[in-house]
Amino acid sequence: MRGALLLAAVFLGLPAAAAQAAPPPRATAYVFFSSMCTGCRAEMPAVYAWLGRHPQLREIGVGYRETAAQGRKFAAEVGFGAPVIGDPAAELGRRYAVHELVQIVVVRDGRVLMRYQPPAKS
Repeated sequence: MRGALLLAAVFLGLPAAAAQAAPPPRATAYVFFSSMCTGCRAEMPAVYAWLGRHPQLREIGVGYRETAAQGRKFAAEVGFGAPVIGDPAAELGRRYAVHELVQIVVVRDGRVLMRYQPPAKS
């Protein structure tokens, strides 16, 4: 693929370096959840549907106020297949102003691009 880009750049008269420039950084969808959250389990299908509509995003689960092991256990129970990290002191949650769960925060270069919170299941 890189060879094709280089050939296209030369054909278009662009400098070869333009074809080899790094792609723009990919945005990350941080999915904040907790095993102690009563609605998180019920809301995960809506999370999967939303993530499915945004395949360009890198997904990372965040066990909010939990260790990584607790977050991974919950993720396995609900079928969340992306990597999971822990946020036991809620540092990441504070950085991205997470106040309710389940919440998706889309971030690129440290900036919040958007948020999504699935409708609560009753």
